[in-house]
Amino acid sequence: MALAPGTKLGPYEILALIGAGGMGEVYRARDPRLNRDVAIKLSKEQFTERFEREARAVAALNHPNICHLYDIGPNYLVMELIEGEELNGPLRPAEVTRIAEQIASALDAAHEKGIVHRDLKPANIKITEAGVVKILDFGLAKVAPAAASASDENSPTFTMAGTQAGVILGSAGYMSPEQARGKTVDKRADIWAFGVILYELLTGDRMHKGETVSDTLASVIKDEPSFDKVAPEFRTLLKRCLEKDAKKRLRDIGDAMSLVGVTPVSLPVQNTAPRSRFPWIVAAIFAAAAIVMAVLYFRTPPPPPPAVSRFQIRLPEGVRFTSTGEMTLSPDGRHVALSASGPRTHPSVWIQDLDALEAREIPSTFTGGQVPPFFWSPDSRYVVYSENSPKLKKVDIQTGAVQDICDKPGPPIGGDWSKDGLIIFGSNSTGLWKVPATGGKPSPLTVLDSSRHEREHELPSFLPDARHFLYLRLSVMPEESGIFVGSVDDPPERQSKKRILATGFGASFVPGTSGSAGWLLFLRGANLMAQRFDPAKLELSGEPSVLIERIGTVFETGYFSAASNALVYRTTAGIREYQLTWFDRQGQAVRTVGEPGDILALRISPDGTLAAYRKDTFDTAGDDLWILDLKRQASTRFTFGPRQSSFPVFSPDGAEVVFAAMRGDVWDLYRKPTNGAREEQPLLKSNEHKRPMTWSRDGRYLIYAESKSVNFSEEDLWLLPMQGEHKPQPFLTTRFDESSAIFSPDSRWIAYDSNESGHYDVFVREFTAASGNPQAGGKWMVSKDGGHLPSWRSDGKELVYAGLDFRLKSVSVELGATFKAGVPVDLFAIPAGSSYFTAASDLSRFLIPVPVDRKGPQAFNVVLNWTSALRGR
Repeated sequence: MALAPGTKLGPYEILALIGAGGMGEVYRARDPRLNRDVAIKLSKEQFTERFEREARAVAALNHPNICHLYDIGPNYLVMELIEGEELNGPLRPAEVTRIAEQIASALDAAHEKGIVHRDLKPANIKITEAGVVKILDFGLAKVAPAAASASDENSPTFTMAGTQAGVILGSAGYMSPEQARGKTVDKRADIWAFGVILYELLTGDRMHKGETVSDTLASVIKDEPSFDKVAPEFRTLLKRCLEKDAKKRLRDIGDAMSLVGVTPVSLPVQNTAPRSRFPWIVAAIFAAAAIVMAVLYFRTPPPPPPAVSRFQIRLPEGVRFTSTGEMTLSPDGRHVALSASGPRTHPSVWIQDLDALEAREIPSTFTGGQVPPFFWSPDSRYVVYSENSPKLKKVDIQTGAVQDICDKPGPPIGGDWSKDGLIIFGSNSTGLWKVPATGGKPSPLTVLDSSRHEREHELPSFLPDARHFLYLRLSVMPEESGIFVGSVDDPPERQSKKRILATGFGASFVPGTSGSAGWLLFLRGANLMAQRFDPAKLELSGEPSVLIERIGTVFETGYFSAASNALVYRTTAGIREYQLTWFDRQGQAVRTVGEPGDILALRISPDGTLAAYRKDTFDTAGDDLWILDLKRQASTRFTFGPRQSSFPVFSPDGAEVVFAAMRGDVWDLYRKPTNGAREEQPLLKSNEHKRPMTWSRDGRYLIYAESKSVNFSEEDLWLLPMQGEHKPQPFLTTRFDESSAIFSPDSRWIAYDSNESGHYDVFVREFTAASGNPQAGGKWMVSKDGGHLPSWRSDGKELVYAGLDFRLKSVSVELGATFKAGVPVDLFAIPAGSSYFTAASDLSRFLIPVPVDRKGPQAFNVVLNWTSALRGR
């Protein structure tokens, strides 16, 4: 039944029924977001995932003679509304030439992308009032979900089921012989249809016709066309296009118009005109022609801006964004680099070419668990990324070759690569750094301003002159944070204090076209804003406009990236949730506990009855700790802000929790009874960021990590006595990053991970507390080929840790006068998308937050020609 006017289909309002066919109905509708009318094709069946993937490739086509595909719904397509006339012959050869040039240009652009129409016919081609040819339904015939029509005339695009051998696809009168036989087809089928259409335009006759579809198909296969009525200049082209043997047919549509013959036209010359006047006559003719051309030129309205096109790209089956969800668009707007993991792969760099069906992994990369910087070279050939190693790296997206750029002063946060070959990148504890793209030692580009209480500089973005850049300065006082201008020619201590925008999130500059001012994209609340920015004057102008609502965020940046012709983004609907799941030692999921949520920093109480975790709310209000009763499966909020609480550690008897909270400018240590009988109390405050690691079984000591960074990079391990005076003492303070410390059951040994070997490995240190003077003793490396997050068995005879290959490893242990460890053996692979675990005290079960898709698919959105939506703003 047809949809009534006023019916809502997604965000679109149905206005009127335009027509119907084998696929379903076609409607005129209104898009209230962009205030424009569109055409909606409503299918009789739900689209398959394969259909959606291939439709996205069509949506990426951006050609003036191809009808734009704007959006894809579960069973409908939203397309450019084309109002014009269908093709009808006969036409004059000059008019046919003009039409043929536009059809050939559109086909050539699509064929270069590997997209074939497969149902080209006059009904799918319209001529607008301005004389522009528009090809409809481009490239979508091959994935149509409906059944074939029995009528040759009523055989529109989307009516056939596939393109494999044995399936007939297309309208009978315009099928190539190989299509009519049900054979596999390629772009030469479009070239045949192109020839048939030109024949009809030139002669006014159908080339192949019959009383039934079968009769028409038989004519296509057997009958040879007559070219007697075809204008002589087109006969060579049509003969090449209409070869029944596809191997002999014209191979490339881009060569078609060169085969059109040109008949010279000469004007008669009056022999009686004096020879001396001829040059003046010629000059007068040229002058008059120039005047006419000038008048026509200046009276011709400027071309309309390219249409905005929107579509969504899903990651391949089983592939998930990493927890940070990093993604960035190449400068040419053709590729998206993202951090993701497959069902059997570690987190790595993936590339989604916008004209390809699926993302592809670059297996030689490893993005680890850190926030990757992810930015492109100016020529869109390399992606710069970071992993758990001390190196900043770049990878060639075509060959997969990885090269080291430099040692990292700390985890880099954002970066950019100038056209002059300079790389700049941020840090979560220092100013910006710079290094040649060819490699070398990084040097400071900016320094933190202590007078403004700054804590980090990050997320730089070069301006077109390659000398100036924008970047985010973050202060512990929010009113001092914002986007500032810097220069690669200024010394670090003399960088400009000019603030462009007050914000706590990074911004991105997108250059305009033809040297015009560009756009500054930034977050305001959950909305992505766009505002004009002049890179020469270094000034914003006009008012900001809302570009996208409900953008997802991570740390100090949003899930968006833009080039001048394209924008990619993820909304909060794409943020993942996790389901706590028990796994046995064979990796089998035993049961789930609690409700799904944004769960982080998970810990189990020593008796195994409770779990504490941080619930991330993805907003600026802060995150709190929750306590889950594992038997009753009931969750209770444990902390109540203000700001963030995280990293819970249970006391040996489970009666108390020590945790880190940012109640002021730094992470400090607090304690609170598990039953909530009294309010939280400060345990340790200082100028450094701190988080608890482990509480000794005898209750005497707490080990905590200390860092200058709010994101806890380059941590040292400290001891805090829990009895008497709480005076902290250093335990492991080196130039390396030590973390994940945990006491052995007898409180004599401490397992932890460190990156001193170039990547993270698990180590064990002896712990002595004789005469009240705790100190570290001997050291042993437990892991092989990397590892982190160690856990002891309750009898001290086994350690389990996570390998860098994302598999749980088991190591047998002997504790005596010295420490002895066996050879690590694999237990099972950690589920894809999970980054950590916690274990029952006997190591018989493991509680792992497993990602679920409650908030949307693993996908991101693409907007082509997004600046057209901002015209006049």
